[in-house]
Amino acid sequence: MSLVARTVATVAATLTVTGLVIGASGFLTAALYLYLVSVPLPPALASLVVGLALIGVALLVIVAARIAAGRPAARRWLRSAGHDNGNAGWGAAAFGGRVAREAEAATEAHPYGAALFAFLAGLALGGSPELQDIIKTALKATGAQR
Repeated sequence: MSLVARTVATVAATLTVTGLVIGASGFLTAALYLYLVSVPLPPALASLVVGLALIGVALLVIVAARIAAGRPAARRWLRSAGHDNGNAGWGAAAFGGRVAREAEAATEAHPYGAALFAFLAGLALGGSPELQDIIKTALKATGAQR
């Protein structure tokens, strides 16, 4: 198979997968919205929650891409510190720590944006007893709340 044929096949597969992921994301977003509307939640607030959830997922993808893309020094640091030993827990811990540092840096760089995000998240949680129950249940399951 020639280079051109392989490139065309790869691009076609990538475009197909991208289209399928976009379609699946649309269905999952619609399902979340319909679920939030089915509980006694106003449609406008349900739209806000879905939008904030999508922004959160987008931010996680951006942070993961930044970590994975051009950070060979970070990968070398993990290997030299003995964290890259095939144990998924070390990688998850390192990723979580990196996400926390990135979030802290973004919060310090843009304090008004962080305050607005916290306000909107509090508004969404404060306006929905069902979301409060979901958060309480999740916190109890992790042992973070007694």
